Amino acid sequence: MEQVIDFLITKGLELGEKCFSAILVLVIGLYLSQFVTKFIVKAMNRAKIELTLISFVRSVVSSGLKVVIIISAIGALGFPTASLFAIFGTAGAALALGFKDNLSNFVSGIIILFTKPFMAGDYIEVNQFAGTVKEIQVMFTVLNTIDNKRIVVPNSQMTQNIIVNSTHEEHRRLELIFDVAYDADIEKVKAVIHDVILSHPKALKNPEPLIRVSGYKESSVQVLLRAWCENDDFVDFRFDMLEQVKAAFDKEGIKIPFNQLDVTLKAN
Repeated sequence: MEQVIDFLITKGLELGEKCFSAILVLVIGLYLSQFVTKFIVKAMNRAKIELTLISFVRSVVSSGLKVVIIISAIGALGFPTASLFAIFGTAGAALALGFKDNLSNFVSGIIILFTKPFMAGDYIEVNQFAGTVKEIQVMFTVLNTIDNKRIVVPNSQMTQNIIVNSTHEEHRRLELIFDVAYDADIEKVKAVIHDVILSHPKALKNPEPLIRVSGYKESSVQVLLRAWCENDDFVDFRFDMLEQVKAAFDKEGIKIPFNQLDVTLKAN
């Protein structure tokens, strides 16, 4: 009987010691987990990382550390933990294989949030999509088109295609081609276009606008205009140039030719 009591006491003490160790691992582990998570978040805030990425990293780090702490606490109770890590590893590999497209979007989202090829508010073109960036999430990017359509683009398409960012720089170049008749005075045409640009308040003087003959068509001479403006003024500036140059041509008698077909009738 005494041997049984001694056995129970010994086992009870061992179990109590293991339970105490497990509780200690949980308490210290959770404290360290909060400390590490806060440290990483503060570092990312100082580096001015996107809030979306900060929130995601905080969740991943916190969850990952908690899994490690729980497994460590189970190990402190005397249970084998190698099999648990193997189970988690196998489950992770199976999930990665089953959700490879989502994983691709996820990795692409991390790349976008870190490298910042575009930011919220930028106007971009990618693949067959174009619009203003409204949201950058880990799995997808949301664009608003000019006609106010909402486009949700998987991030994998963002990293696998060429991105044209029209608003990344402060200034933007406008390029237009005007067709004039072959009998038009080219120097006069260039002077008229130049006067229109100089009188426009949104046209930048530096870099200087370029106005040159750029080609010849069957019924017209092509005159190229390159002028610069602030990025935010680009759309208005483009429409103004189209309208005001046409009005100036009309005023100066400069003809814009159009395709025509001459038909000659012969009497029998």
